[in-house]
Amino acid sequence: MPDEASKFVSRYFLATTQTLVKRAANLDVQEQQNSISKVKALWNLTELFMEEVLEVRSERIQDIKELGDRLAEIARANRRRYSDFLQVRGDWFKIRQLLLRVSRREVADEHKPILSLDQYLSVFQINEDLEKPDWGLAWDLVLIRMIERVYELDPKFFKDDSDAISDDEADTSESTTIND
Repeated sequence: MPDEASKFVSRYFLATTQTLVKRAANLDVQEQQNSISKVKALWNLTELFMEEVLEVRSERIQDIKELGDRLAEIARANRRRYSDFLQVRGDWFKIRQLLLRVSRREVADEHKPILSLDQYLSVFQINEDLEKPDWGLAWDLVLIRMIERVYELDPKFFKDDSDAISDDEADTSESTTIND
């Protein structure tokens, strides 16, 4: 993986996605449609970056996309969850705990878990794409997809988005690998 790829994804893809959706929340319907196209294009660019620069397998990209979509559904149904998903960024233990807690709630509500063991391993742990798993990069990619999907479904969701990651946070985020 190219050096600084995690910082690049965080600074340019995640921060730009959040900026686009926050600004667009106050636009009229026509302008929002234009903005939705931009956000979708940014996800497509993120996917291309994963494929071409990071050499991520298409199956892993699909698992990241599915997890982001699932979290988007949960976030739209419970705004506090959206905040939770953003606030655990940078803390692997809290990310795991949140995923487990949300999965348990989904199962208790007679829904399927938010991700299977195979998807978890694909997104966060086991992959041939990286020398060591980079969970910080994986979580940022999931967040990019989640934000894109929430916005696509409900552009007004971000109107009062005080939870957005600031440019300073995006610039200083550290890539974190899991030690063997």
